[in-house]
Amino acid sequence: MNSLGFDKKEKETKVIVAMSGGVDSSVAAVKLKKEGYDVTGVTLRLYNQSDASSAKSCCAGRDIDDAKKVVNFITGIEGNKQSIWMGESAGGGLATGILVDDTFTISPDKLVLMSPWLDLSDKKRDRKYLRNKDILLAIDGVHWVGEHYSGDYEPNNPILSPVFADIDNFPHTLIQVCSSELLYNDAIEFSNKLKNKKIEHELQISDDLWHAWQFFPIQEAYDARKKIVSFVKDNSYSSPK
Repeated sequence: MNSLGFDKKEKETKVIVAMSGGVDSSVAAVKLKKEGYDVTGVTLRLYNQSDASSAKSCCAGRDIDDAKKVVNFITGIEGNKQSIWMGESAGGGLATGILVDDTFTISPDKLVLMSPWLDLSDKKRDRKYLRNKDILLAIDGVHWVGEHYSGDYEPNNPILSPVFADIDNFPHTLIQVCSSELLYNDAIEFSNKLKNKKIEHELQISDDLWHAWQFFPIQEAYDARKKIVSFVKDNSYSSPK
């Protein structure tokens, strides 16, 4: 069994890495390549390159609309089958954002959030004390990307930053985060919000790791993915005390 949990040799395993343009996906791709995996990187361009210098050029509104269209399309095909949504980093924020949007009524049976980015504004809790702990994310870069990605919306818009959302109903949720990553507070704030509303969820905190460690070829990543599988398969849930 290789480090990704497949019963085949690394050189016989094809891995597709979604390249976000950030350090985390690049480092993951390099590490996988060095281990001998057959690695291909893919990326999406979500806005016009010529508009990148404009502070209000990007992307959030289109991404939200696209995500809703995808969910509607898949639901139309699959009907009432069990639905599991999973998102990492900004993908976790996008999945959570459309769930707190009152205009959208489709919801999964379960939600898995890995190192989710849930506050583009950074107005809830100060991240500065984590600036030298996260080896992947730079605090200035996170602030700039959050403002740029928000486009014509305010960064603290609840759909973009679900830590500001009013939540009454929410699917069973698993949140994984590490205590030394820059987005640690996002997970804690959102977990507290779910806890205050008595919404069933599980918060799993790991130490001495980094943002999105679940995708790296390390034992801790394998263990985290096993916990995700257990959460998806299990009908019981434990909420943080």
